[in-house]
Amino acid sequence: DWAVFLPTWQWNSADGTFQGKAMDIGVGAGAQRPAGMWKDFTLRVRLRLGPTSYGGVVLRAADQFMGDFLYIQLDSTDGDLEGFRADAMNADFSFTGLVTANAWQELVVRFQGTDLSIAYNGSQLANGLQIQGLSAGGLGLIVLKGSMDVDEIAVCPP
Repeated sequence: DWAVFLPTWQWNSADGTFQGKAMDIGVGAGAQRPAGMWKDFTLRVRLRLGPTSYGGVVLRAADQFMGDFLYIQLDSTDGDLEGFRADAMNADFSFTGLVTANAWQELVVRFQGTDLSIAYNGSQLANGLQIQGLSAGGLGLIVLKGSMDVDEIAVCPP
């Protein structure tokens, strides 16, 4: 069964969506709220990025997001969808030319064991990407630059 979460911590509700904006101090807006502890799951989120914006989802974050985690970033400035580990500068994976500003987009992420699968707007981008060292943790949303609206986020066991 799907569990639906409302990203209300430091996010504003407006026009049936939740709106997050990056803060001036360089820390992501709101988005670091864990939604339970998840090991194996499928996450579905529908979001819209503003122009010159980037943000996304944080997966398997332990220790209130102070430890390691995987961050999947959608970037409307260059159209890329990328995956980073905590505090890493280089992407673990990257898909170019996908993300469009001001358009609703659906991201579906399935994490089972060390296998990560990603679908974007109904197209399968990756199956079986190997992500080592992250056993379980919280899920979160984050905006690092600009703005991101979310009108649906749901998670379920595999």
